[in-house]
Amino acid sequence: MKVGDMDGDGDLDIVTANFEGRTVDVRLNNGTGTFGSPLRTSVGFNPSSVAVGDINGDGSLDAVAGNLFFNQSSVLLNVGAGTFTNAQTIQAGGSDVQRLVLGDVDGDGDLDLLTVSANSLASVQLNNGTGTFGAPTSVLVGNQPADIVMGDVDGDGDLDLLVANASRNGPGTISIRLNNGSGTFSGTQDLSVGSGPGQVAISDVDGDGDLDILAANSYSSNVSVRLNDGTGTFSGNQDVSGINAFSLAVGDVDADGDADLLSGFGSNLSIRLNNGSGLFGGSQNMTLAGGIGNGNLLLADLDGDSDLDFLTVNAASNATINVYLNGGTGPLSSSPNSSATELDLFPNPTHGTARITGGAPNTTITVLDGLGREVLITKSNAQGAAHLVLPAGLPAGVYLVRTGGQVRRLFVE
Repeated sequence: MKVGDMDGDGDLDIVTANFEGRTVDVRLNNGTGTFGSPLRTSVGFNPSSVAVGDINGDGSLDAVAGNLFFNQSSVLLNVGAGTFTNAQTIQAGGSDVQRLVLGDVDGDGDLDLLTVSANSLASVQLNNGTGTFGAPTSVLVGNQPADIVMGDVDGDGDLDLLVANASRNGPGTISIRLNNGSGTFSGTQDLSVGSGPGQVAISDVDGDGDLDILAANSYSSNVSVRLNDGTGTFSGNQDVSGINAFSLAVGDVDADGDADLLSGFGSNLSIRLNNGSGLFGGSQNMTLAGGIGNGNLLLADLDGDSDLDFLTVNAASNATINVYLNGGTGPLSSSPNSSATELDLFPNPTHGTARITGGAPNTTITVLDGLGREVLITKSNAQGAAHLVLPAGLPAGVYLVRTGGQVRRLFVE
């Protein structure tokens, strides 16, 4: 399950890969967190994961499904309003595609495809700009890879590769492979975490401007937090315990400017709030009637009220999606003292830089794309202002600027 604005109307829709049905579904959001009937497209055998992004450069979000068997991915181009063309099947590297992710790894302005397979390999397939992907090249990772994410962990401006390796034999690891800027990955750093990490996330949890690592460890029932020194070297031994950690989502659920964590499995959801320095505490737990299917917990603003809601795939039937809206009270709350009218951005639309004023002083500012991914993290000064310099080559579109419980849309031309 992923979210993205598939029909271009400014809200987040839901995209699912349906393993037994061999389909990908799009459910369109009416803007209030209510979703319509599925728009369904047939794909290859047993799709177990899906990624969304504009892969052919036409301004609409497309999708790629990873088919668990036969080492294949299905490419679906959006022809408008969240309707896909018939899927094109491409051969992936390795064996048995576990997870996949889209990102511009070679710096040419289009989204490339990375998959992770059961035989300790990640595969990189470069996009020619039209949604056609080249032959896979392999990157060696750890034993029993289960999840893959990308982010600039060493601060050199390109996207690096991180893979969660869920081996039962000894501690689990996160393989960190650094990008040379052209989509070639190297290094052998395998970071120790808890046992059986099935999901990995990256976020600036300590507010120092670089991306840290969080891993949901299904066998040891905890979440490992490892802090980045800014060069892609990670340290610390914080393991947040008391969590059935099969699924993981990271985001600012209490609107205090830092990233909190949600994790769980079955009917149990654990919420652990960040103290601003990357230390997670509290004992908030929710019992979910529908439960959480393995790896299917997402945070996103689904109803457009500027706080983060969450959604799950039903653990019992795996046939329904449950949406939980953030009502502004309890552990999933928006700040009662924040004002949606103070924050200002200029110029807006922009071609790459903007000035933000009216924010809280000395507070983290995060710029998110239409998929909810962080594209820029910075801090306001003592007057609540900051100069935003967006990454070079950022695609045109609508982005969200979030700080201290306030959110503004930023239009990039």
